Amino acid sequence: MTEPTNSSGLRHTSSPVIEKGCGWGLAIGVTAIAAIIYMTNPSKEDRDKAAASASEKQKVVAASKPTELELQRMEVQNKDKIDRLKADVKTLAERDYEGRLIFWKQIVLLAPKNKPYAEEARKAAAQVAQHTYENPADGASVEAIRPRKEGFGNVLVVDLTIRNDSLSNLKDFIISCETKGNSGTTIDVNRRPIYDVVDARTSRTFREINMGFINNQAASTDCRVEGASIA
Repeated sequence: MTEPTNSSGLRHTSSPVIEKGCGWGLAIGVTAIAAIIYMTNPSKEDRDKAAASASEKQKVVAASKPTELELQRMEVQNKDKIDRLKADVKTLAERDYEGRLIFWKQIVLLAPKNKPYAEEARKAAAQVAQHTYENPADGASVEAIRPRKEGFGNVLVVDLTIRNDSLSNLKDFIISCETKGNSGTTIDVNRRPIYDVVDARTSRTFREINMGFINNQAASTDCRVEGASIA
C-alpha cells in the first residue's frame, strides 16, 4: 500500500510514539484525579481519627482553664501584690491616664474574678480613649488668661496658660484671641503662633505674648487654641 504524500512530496506517516505518549498522559491524568478524590473524601477511619483528635484538644483546653475556686484562691494568694499596686495607683498624677490603666490591668490579672477591679480597669481604659485625639489641637485648651492693653491702649498683650490633656506632647500652638466692645460685639480677632512645647497631661504658662493691634474700644478678651502639632 502506497503511503500518502503531501504537495511537496513528503510522506505522512502515523507516529506510534505520539500515540503511546497520549496513552501515558491519560493514565497519569486518571491517577491524579483519583488521588484528589481520595484526599478530598477521606475514609470513615480518617474522619474518626480527626474527630477524636479535636475532642482531645478540647479536653486539654478545658482542663487548662482555672476553676471558680482556683480564681478565688488566686486573689487571696496575690493580696500583698494587689495592695502594693493599689498603693502605687494613688501616687500617680491626676492626668496620668495611661499609667492608671497599666496598674489596673495588672491588678485584674492577679484577681480575675474581682468585679470592682475590672470596673476600675474599664474606667481607666475609657479615660485613655477619651484623651486620644484625632486632631492634636482638640487636646489643648487655654486654662487661664490675663489680657491687658499696652502701647497707647491699642496693643493686646496676654499671659496665658495652655493645658495639654492629650497623651502626646504638643507644640507650635496657634492662639486666637477675640476682643469685644462693651456692647458684646466682636471687634477684632488676633492670631499668633507660640513655637514651644507643652508636655502631655501638663499645663504651661506663657507670658508677655504680643497679640498685635486692637481697637481701643475693646473691653474684653477671650483666647483659645486654634491649632497645634504633635511634638
